[in-house]
Amino acid sequence: MEQFCIAKGLTFCYFEDAKRNIIEEGTYSFEKGKVTVILGNSGCGKSTLAAILCGLYPENGGYLTSGEVFIDGKKIKSLSHGERCQEISMVFQNPDLQFCMSQLRDELRFCMENIGVPREEMDEKLVTFASRYGVEDLLDRSFETMSGGEKQKAALCCMLLLDPKVLVLDEPFVNLDPNSRKYFMELLGKKMEEGNTTMIVIDHHVENWFSIGDTYMLLGEKGKVLAQWNTKEEMLQQGIVDPVEEVKKKAKSSSRKEPVISIRGGSIRHKTGKPPILTEINLVARKGEVVACLGPSGGGKTSLFLTLLGQYPYQGEILLNGRELHRWKKRDLFSQIGMVFQNPGNQFIAGTVLDEIERSLCVWTMLTGEALTEKAKELLETFRLREYGRYSPYMLSQGQQRRLGVLSMLAGGQEILLLDEPTYGQDGRATRGILEEMRERARRGLTVIFTTHQEEIAYRYGDRIWRVEKGRAYEED
Repeated sequence: MEQFCIAKGLTFCYFEDAKRNIIEEGTYSFEKGKVTVILGNSGCGKSTLAAILCGLYPENGGYLTSGEVFIDGKKIKSLSHGERCQEISMVFQNPDLQFCMSQLRDELRFCMENIGVPREEMDEKLVTFASRYGVEDLLDRSFETMSGGEKQKAALCCMLLLDPKVLVLDEPFVNLDPNSRKYFMELLGKKMEEGNTTMIVIDHHVENWFSIGDTYMLLGEKGKVLAQWNTKEEMLQQGIVDPVEEVKKKAKSSSRKEPVISIRGGSIRHKTGKPPILTEINLVARKGEVVACLGPSGGGKTSLFLTLLGQYPYQGEILLNGRELHRWKKRDLFSQIGMVFQNPGNQFIAGTVLDEIERSLCVWTMLTGEALTEKAKELLETFRLREYGRYSPYMLSQGQQRRLGVLSMLAGGQEILLLDEPTYGQDGRATRGILEEMRERARRGLTVIFTTHQEEIAYRYGDRIWRVEKGRAYEED
């Protein structure tokens, strides 16, 4: 058994004088040509470990106070950037951090330049590759117009084109619908059959990898390896993966509740005036409901949310609290509706986690001084973020950033909260915590609308279900 990628005695922190190490004396090894799946609670250091393995840390942040990373016997820190990307490459949780160019065709050409593909061979290789991975329709689209799922496909394709010896995937399927996940899993399975790639995967949904996983590694606090299993059967015997409870029926809210959003016969378009994103939109959400919005990647769920925020033009009738949407002034509209985006890092405005919550409270409450700080700390405690108060929001894991984004909007006090994929990057405990908090807020009158690709979550927590698919948006019977 050849250990191809090895990390020895890693200790890493974000602050030079930090009292808390993110990873402490961690040693990890990954077998050549095998798939190792890493799991563990949100915030235990999984994404930080991935960044260290790829040489992104400490080069681009933080302090590695001890330890070394070796790939095929070579120290990762001794390699040039060009050499490094052929040894090890990474697909990030947030695909927006992945791209250097404005569209996929140029991004793939840039990748080929990095690995020395002759210019005269690029076009033919690009067309063949795009056809193989089913992304021809994305080649000439701006990344700005792609959904989170489409960006995730594009990022994964770029890394497959680089063909590194070690491929690190950090929650690669969080924005993908089940059909897209299945398709890419089949492609990754074929890639592994070639026998030239070592794959390191971080995923809270370990069941995604049962078809090709070889080793399963459980991390605990500060990146400690708590256990390692060589088969899924060994892991399942320990009760690590909770069986998914099949939910047949949803609990329907009372139709006597007051509608806060009503859309009848609507359609929405891009600002560029291209064909409609969605037509035949017929939806309602009532006060104090939790609404789950299902649909495939790129189907228009995020566009629907942005329309409700007044960002996209529409036709038909959209009523917010009985008043036509276009009649609302922007400030008044934002005082009614808050949104947490798929990539919450795009909306942070403060230098620290504590300050982020304090600023939200300042806008919507009369609190000042010590009372403001104590309330902010109390809110952070509810989402297991208090100990990160002095951290920059960008030092948090994606799962922690998601919780901070949700908490920041909750502090705003709006009547309607739109959550775009709120459970991605979350472990089971955090997922339940976020959605149970949403249900509790709904009982107090908040209307919550969230998107998800997980039907079991939609049916367990949704009072009603919206479907956005095939160019339509409608409510399930």
